[in-house]
Amino acid sequence: MYASDLTSSFTTIHNNALALISPLTGNVNHNGTQALSFRLENLSSTAAAATIGRLYYQTTAEAMQLDDGGIIRTVWEGAQAVYHAEVFG
Repeated sequence: MYASDLTSSFTTIHNNALALISPLTGNVNHNGTQALSFRLENLSSTAAAATIGRLYYQTTAEAMQLDDGGIIRTVWEGAQAVYHAEVFG
């Protein structure tokens, strides 16, 4: 094996580190950077509430939905509740 082979192998691993973890089971720390080409999970029906913070796109309702651990909330409804509390509090 030549040095160039080792360098090439290291470069491939370094540039594609997340591809080595399948499925990705840990947290990804973006350190304040953007997540580019990110896509929400698409579901055709509302999921059961169980995972706090899970955000997905419900295709039938054409809305983002958020799991708060007890209730699945449509993101717009959540924004309205915050607005109502702040304005009419």
